[in-house]
Amino acid sequence: GITKGRDLDRDEAQRRDVAGGVFVTLVDIGSPAQNADIRVGDVITGIDDAVIGGFNDLDVATRRLQPGNQVKVSFIRDGELYTKIFPVAGQPELP
Repeated sequence: GITKGRDLDRDEAQRRDVAGGVFVTLVDIGSPAQNADIRVGDVITGIDDAVIGGFNDLDVATRRLQPGNQVKVSFIRDGELYTKIFPVAGQPELP
C-alpha cells in the first residue's frame, strides 16, 4: 500500500526527535495502508515491536504480517506521535 517513501535523513530525524523512519510519499488508492488511514506526509516509525529506521526496515516488517492478524503501527503526523492498531489485509508478498 505504501509504494513510495524515503528514509528520513539525520536532520529530519533529529527535528522529529526519532532515531529514523519512513516519510510516506505515495499511498496506493484502495490499499490496506489507505484503509488504515496512513497518509502522504506521515512518518512511520514502528511496526508492531520493530523500530522502522528506513524503507528497508518497513519492507521487512510488512512482509512478515499475516492477513487476518492485527498490526500496531506507530507514526508521526503533524508533529504528533500516534500508535494505532489495524487489521492486516491482503496477501503477504513472500512465503
